[in-house]
Amino acid sequence: MSNGASSTAKPIRQVVRYLAERSRNLHGGWVSVADLRGALGFEMEVIRTACLGLEARKLAELMGGFPIRPTTDRFTLVRLSDTGMAAAADPAALDQALGETT
Repeated sequence: MSNGASSTAKPIRQVVRYLAERSRNLHGGWVSVADLRGALGFEMEVIRTACLGLEARKLAELMGGFPIRPTTDRFTLVRLSDTGMAAAADPAALDQALGETT
């Protein structure tokens, strides 16, 4: 794993775990980016980068703006996709989805 990958792997995994937990308890599974920042303690840019990385891998969906609509430039809400939920439940599948197979 390169330094670039290792510097983003921890935040991405923490975002996946947090979103998976919230999806179990939250109808629709949408979580605000501000909530992620507050819960995980990462800077907003780290959270945004992690969410964009998950969306690029089809593991998350992003929403934002008014009216609420799919977006990747000014998203304010994020949730795991069905693929993301499945990967969150299986560490090996998550490794593979994040390109971290050994």
